[in-house]
Amino acid sequence: MPAFSAYLQAKYALDARSFNRAVWRQLCRSIRHKTTLDILDVGSGCGAMLRRISLASQASVLSLTGLDVDSRLLKIAAADLSSQLQKQGFRQDQGKTLFTCGNPQRQILLATAAANAADFIPPKQYDLITAHAVMDLLPLTEICRRFHAWLKPGGLFYSSINYDGLTSLFPAYEAAEFEQQLLT
Repeated sequence: MPAFSAYLQAKYALDARSFNRAVWRQLCRSIRHKTTLDILDVGSGCGAMLRRISLASQASVLSLTGLDVDSRLLKIAAADLSSQLQKQGFRQDQGKTLFTCGNPQRQILLATAAANAADFIPPKQYDLITAHAVMDLLPLTEICRRFHAWLKPGGLFYSSINYDGLTSLFPAYEAAEFEQQLLT
């Protein structure tokens, strides 16, 4: 597990360079002026997309839900997001997953759900669903049907970086055996 979480955290900068910049800018423009925003991030891992969205949104109330099969990764995601928000001047309210900052007050709420996307029953509908580097691991037709049902009318779906099985990264990862397991 430590090798996989280290891998996910190390690829944060690489992923940012891999986004289609025009599509990312359009997504940011689409959410920038919303006063409240409910977001579900599918396959959250260590929370890279949660951190990116928290930077892109200026919503007065931003509700982030991270969904991943691995609860250990979600704990890392929550800790990393908390650290990022505290550096931005947010404070965590009474050890909860509510962060507040500024005047007028801005709130960011974080929830996590350790479940397979096929088994997840959302407690609400979302304005935006993100699925970063995970769509190639899910049954596409079924998951798209579910996502459609989970979105509010007019909601957005953002999916990025689907692994093609041919990508090579250099220099080789120091844990070559782990990397090979990951790729197969």
